[in-house]
Amino acid sequence: MRCQPWFRQIDDAATLRVTHKPQGVFTVQALEEANLACPHCGEPITLLLDLSGGAQSYTEDCQVCCQPIHVSVWIDEQGDDYHVDLRREQD
Repeated sequence: MRCQPWFRQIDDAATLRVTHKPQGVFTVQALEEANLACPHCGEPITLLLDLSGGAQSYTEDCQVCCQPIHVSVWIDEQGDDYHVDLRREQD
């Protein structure tokens, strides 16, 4: 069962992109918290990213509105910077 949103959707927030430079060196247990905004409702959400897996793409539901978010994570060639791209699942 999916929860129902109780607010209006934000139509112009189709794609949000965040670039972040983590401190330290990536390790096998490289977990990083990313504070982002949901592309559906615009509310702040926190994602736990596993940077040890390299580039990845998956779907995760928003913690606020329960809408599906397509998450893409990739790490630059030097391994000292990662990027997160959030899109609405239907985009």
